Parts: sequence; structure tokens; C-alpha cells
Amino acid sequence: MNSDDIFFYSAKILGYFLRIDNLLFIAVAVTIALFWTRRTKLAKRLTVVIAISLFIFSNVGLGFAALRTLENRYPIPAISCDDGYEGVIVLGGGINPGLIAQERNQPQLNDAGDRTTKALELLNKCSGFKVLYSTFSGSLNPEGMSESDSARLFFKEQGIADSRTIFENESRNTFENAKFSAKFAKPGKKWILVTSASHMPRAMTTFERFDWNVTAYPVDFRAESRGNYLSWSRGQGIENWNMFIHEWIGSLFYRLRLR
Repeated sequence: MNSDDIFFYSAKILGYFLRIDNLLFIAVAVTIALFWTRRTKLAKRLTVVIAISLFIFSNVGLGFAALRTLENRYPIPAISCDDGYEGVIVLGGGINPGLIAQERNQPQLNDAGDRTTKALELLNKCSGFKVLYSTFSGSLNPEGMSESDSARLFFKEQGIADSRTIFENESRNTFENAKFSAKFAKPGKKWILVTSASHMPRAMTTFERFDWNVTAYPVDFRAESRGNYLSWSRGQGIENWNMFIHEWIGSLFYRLRLR
């Protein structure tokens, strides 16, 4: 096991325990155990903490506000076909890998599919652009068709010539995206980096550390500009916070790794 493996598995384990829903589940389990062992005073205090946490993290407006600190970091650029770009780098995450894609022989776009469709839009707009799709799988136990192979199928179905497509089929995270994709690109050439807006700060930091010349093109925005501070949704609110915490902690660890 090398340092990349240690980093990947450690990040997966840490990421699991830093999800708000998982933390609340653990807190509920601990509360039940405390009641069972008749430590009711502590159990009641923890119940209050859980209730307050649910109230705060279910607030849609607060989740939007947190995400905006990431999503507003990079503006959407105006791309010209004559600006000297080699093409578009798409970071994986917009297509579900796995057994369904393999069994049905169809790419399964998910809620981050804007990454893939924006790349297609840019390829259709600029006939000289190539696409470099970078990912294998972020799963601990990958099965079926890889995301990279699903992307190959997607672009083929959309009529993009094989000569304009490059697929990096090893990476499991953003660090490896930047590291392994370098073998397919000429040094110093300009590329457009497409990924989710909340992920873009971490992605740009990583690619620039590996000396890529990239322009950020954020997509897949989740945060509305208006407040929504009087709206509550456990699903949306908590998932927004999960994304924010994932990216904030991820950026911190990446900065330490990239020193």
C-alpha cells in the first residue's frame, strides 16, 4: 500500500464519520444506550443537542449560505474557441459507475451530470476542443462499468469522434485526477477545468499544484442566492451541509498533502 492508497482510504473513512446524518445517527444510538443504562440526565442533554442540531442543519438558508462561500469563489468564464485552449478536463462524479451501467449498457448520469453535459456543450461549440475525462471510481469496492468507460460510451452516443476524447481510467479522487491526467497532456497547454462549483476551489488548488494551466468552469450549482432562512428540509439542508463539510475538510487535508 503506497501513500496514495493510505490517503484515499483515510479520506473515505473520515468522510463517512463527518457526515451530519451519520453523526446524528451515532448520537441517537448513544442516547438510546444512555437511557438503557439509566443515565437519563446525560441522555436528556444529548437529546436536546440532537434536536438543536436538527433544527440548525435542516435550515435551507444556512446550508445555502455555507455552500455559497465555495460556489461563488470562481465566476463562470466566457469561453472563446480562439483562446488557445486544448480542450476540457472533466472531473468524474457526474456519471454513476457500476453494475446498472454495465448490465444496461447505458451511461447513468446523476445529479452532478452538468459536468458531463457542459463538456459536451463546449465540444459542440468549439470543434477543435478535446475532452479529457478523468476518473476511475471513488468507491471502496468498485463493480461493473467504471465511470470512465461510461463516459466513453456517453460521448460516443453523442457523436463525438474518438480522436477528440481522452479517458484517464486510474484516479479515485481529485489528487489523483491532477496527478494521473498529466500523462495525457502537453506541459503548459491551456485547459478548461469543469467540475461542480462547490468542488472547484479544491480542484483548482490541486491542479495548480501539479502545474496545470487551467481555467475554472464551475457547474452544478446547488445554492440559491436568496435567503430561504425560514425554510426547513432535513434532506436538502443536511445534504448541503454534508457537501460543505466534505469540501472544507477536503481542502484542508489537500493543502497539507500538497505542501
